[in-house]
Formats: sequence, structure tokens, C-alpha cells
Amino acid sequence: MAEWEDHLEEKQKLVDETGFFKQIVYVSNDQFDCLPVPFPVKLDAATSYPFIAEEPKGLNNPKYDWNSYQWVDQDAANNSERLNQVEKTLKSVTDQSKTAVDASQKVQNALTDISKGQTEQMADMAKMLKLFAPFLAKENINAAGGAKNA
Repeated sequence: MAEWEDHLEEKQKLVDETGFFKQIVYVSNDQFDCLPVPFPVKLDAATSYPFIAEEPKGLNNPKYDWNSYQWVDQDAANNSERLNQVEKTLKSVTDQSKTAVDASQKVQNALTDISKGQTEQMADMAKMLKLFAPFLAKENINAAGGAKNA
């Protein structure tokens, strides 16, 4: 029997015998992992920090995880399993991050190539305009009737 269960039996007697206490709640915070406490009123909700109405059944060393709102067992085997899961998640996130960085780099390289191509195209167009400028200017003068052919 786990230590918290030993405390539970004596606290349950207080609820059953005194009539002052209405239920057993469990305190789980930084100071206590799982402390059964007789409570003078029924909790309206399943949890109200640091009190939990749900009994941590089947756990040897329970602590309430306030992020996932569930009891977790802190024994060595469970901690090892949780650590392995965290390592897998971290590796997955790292791999996804690397993939995103690689894809971003490819997009950046493609944009750089496009920019260089556009710059080269504009330079070629400028050269062509310089070649055609005298011809176009002469045509404009002729079209306006300003120049006479000899």
C-alpha cells in the first residue's frame, strides 16, 4: 500500500465519523505530491488548485499534472517512460525545424536566382534601348515632320 493510501484511511474515518467533513480531497502542489485532506464542503468542480476531488487510483507515487489535468505516477519506471516520450518529441520537433530551415533556404536561393535573372534582363533591355534610342529619336522627328530629307 502506498504512503498516500495510509493517510487516506485515517482521513476517511474523520469524514465518516464526525459529520463535519463532507469529502476527501487531495492536495498536490510544489509542497505536497498527494496529500489526502478531509474537506468541510463538497467541491463544485473536479479541481480547484491545489485541491483535486478525484482519487489517484492505482498509482504508487502520484502527483497531479496541472497542465494536463490528470494524475501521473512519479515512480522510476514511469519517469523513464515519460523521459523517453519527451526525447522522441524533442527529436521530432528538431527534425521538423531542420526541414523547415532547409525549405526556407531553398526558397531564399530561388528568390536570389530570380532577382539576379531580373537584374540581368533589365541590363540587357537597357543596352537594347541605347542601341535603338538614336533610331527611335530620328523616327519621332520624321513623324513630327521636323526633319527634311536631302
